[in-house]
Amino acid sequence: MAPPSFRLDTLAANLIERLEPVRRAHLDDPAAARAAMESTTAEIAKNVAGECRGLLGDDAQATRIERESTGTFLPRYVRLALEQNRAERRASLTPSNLVLQRFMPLFAGMIAARVMMVLAPGPWDLAFNVLPFVGLFWPEWLGVLARRRYQAELQALADDLGQLQDADERLAPTLPIPDRPTAATNAGAESTPNHAAASQRERS
Repeated sequence: MAPPSFRLDTLAANLIERLEPVRRAHLDDPAAARAAMESTTAEIAKNVAGECRGLLGDDAQATRIERESTGTFLPRYVRLALEQNRAERRASLTPSNLVLQRFMPLFAGMIAARVMMVLAPGPWDLAFNVLPFVGLFWPEWLGVLARRRYQAELQALADDLGQLQDADERLAPTLPIPDRPTAATNAGAESTPNHAAASQRERS
């Protein structure tokens, strides 16, 4: 079994922590974000795989790190990261966002509150008056939901890499199992003292 520091789920968690600043640095340029995440992942995977080979002599786990980091982790992370960048761009304060995501929800909330007060007047009119302000902060609500979804998806990604590590280790251990002595070897080892005893009796 691979030690915890070289497991795929540990690698995924460390890659996510390292790649999040890279993602945010290229919020407005998806192509640059993708290229930066790919190069950073490849460099980190190469370094970790090299340490795995140098410290443990475990070529199987090192190969697994190189393969799964770029073939399994990276495509899924890039997709999630670019979706999150789009969500954060939508929530940013720009002239178009102010009109589409703040003023329009505010006016819609005012109209909805007025209709509700006409159709269902009562002690809950105060709650209807709060409704427009909920619409005013609509981008923030969407941003909170998007971040929660994104964090859950990243955790699921790390968990899936852990399951992949466990499945691979059950099918193929990361370190070679030492060969057991064969029956012929055991027989030879047992015959040596017997032969020595026989020679001693002959000299006597």
